[in-house]
Amino acid sequence: MNNKGFTTVEVIISFALVVIVMVSMTSMLVSYRDTITNEEIKTRMTEFKNSITYMLYEDIVYHKIDGVRYCDENASTVSGSDVKVSNGKCVDFMRDGKSQYRLELIEDQPERDANSENQWKYKTYLNYRGILIMLPDSDLNKVEYKKNANGKYETDSTGKKIVDKTKQVSVIYDFIIPSDESSLGVTSLTIPFEHHGIDYYDKIKVVITK
Repeated sequence: MNNKGFTTVEVIISFALVVIVMVSMTSMLVSYRDTITNEEIKTRMTEFKNSITYMLYEDIVYHKIDGVRYCDENASTVSGSDVKVSNGKCVDFMRDGKSQYRLELIEDQPERDANSENQWKYKTYLNYRGILIMLPDSDLNKVEYKKNANGKYETDSTGKKIVDKTKQVSVIYDFIIPSDESSLGVTSLTIPFEHHGIDYYDKIKVVITK
């Protein structure tokens, strides 16, 4: 009876097989976790879309809105000096040619990230009738200011630093009102938004009939 136990080669092979199995299981667990996280994000974005769409339509019907148009001027700053209207992205909901209420895209003034000298954080909101509604995961947004070859910040014609928004997580791009629909007796408003973290894109759309 030969009972010499495991040889060195057998031990090495066994150890290698255990490592391979552990790496494979870890990879599967990470992939599963990422899948769950992505689905949770999609759920939050879908709930955001559905709740905003419902709220817009509910008020359109209640207030007998017959059109929507871009605001003639930027609205004033809301919620103190830390929040501002972003680039005049604003629409008025109309009835009989008069504005009844408005919807605006609001962004925080960027704040420096404590963990990075060149990264700044900001949040994106919809300001709807004075209520601020934050886009899901917008609190994770980060931006970087562009620097030239000499390491100095680039500025625009007004002297403001140019933002390189390459670190955005979730963002609302714009309010879109097609100009070729008025002859059809309808007006639509589209609000495209995206979550860069999972390459997710969707849009809110409402149609108003006269």
